[in-house]
Amino acid sequence: MSPADSEPEMILHTNSSNAVVLAERSPTPTPSAPRAPTVSELMALDWMESHARIMDFWEGRLVADHARPELISILHRQAAWLRLMIREVAKG
Repeated sequence: MSPADSEPEMILHTNSSNAVVLAERSPTPTPSAPRAPTVSELMALDWMESHARIMDFWEGRLVADHARPELISILHRQAAWLRLMIREVAKG
């Protein structure tokens, strides 16, 4: 390790009085490790996935039976919203 490696990196910084001062650079934060999902999160994810599949099934049936487009659209949007929630929960 060279002496330069042990010295803090200095930067120019503007303080609250708008004066330019020499300051030590803050260390780069290390990203935290992703946490494991809780049992409740896994159960909610399972519930959302099963309901999205059920909505897909009924959407197909409604389309095949020439149901009202408004009803098909509502069901389709609800399934899309559930898939968005699934992605957010799965991210952690």
